[in-house]
Amino acid sequence: MTHDNITGTTEVILENPNSTRAHVSVLYNPNEPTLSSKTSKLVITSRALTNLENEISVDYVFFNSTDKFPHKYSISDRQSASDVVDYEKSQGKPGKILIVFAKVNDKDSLIVTYSESKRLFYKNLSNVSQIINSIAVLE
Repeated sequence: MTHDNITGTTEVILENPNSTRAHVSVLYNPNEPTLSSKTSKLVITSRALTNLENEISVDYVFFNSTDKFPHKYSISDRQSASDVVDYEKSQGKPGKILIVFAKVNDKDSLIVTYSESKRLFYKNLSNVSQIINSIAVLE
């Protein structure tokens, strides 16, 4: 677990010791920038997820949202949006990422990402679903 005292973010990373690409990250982000609105309207989670994906995508040579499971995954009954992304890093093998974005409140978010090779992604997805379902947000 890492905590950044300047930004206030806290991240927990779970990795499979038998895989070099299986990776689950749970990130609590106070003052989430994608939840900021230029108007007085609240930002909906699906829009915040799209904005987050746009920010992340610049780090990949291929980053394609598949629009699968947009509302299947949720965290602690919070407003959530989820997406599966096909990706490839430069000089890397292609894979898939599940991103679950949840609003903790109007300013804070909880983001869960699961990345794995395309071949093993769905095989391990049920384990990741159990991790997502076990997350509780205490305020």
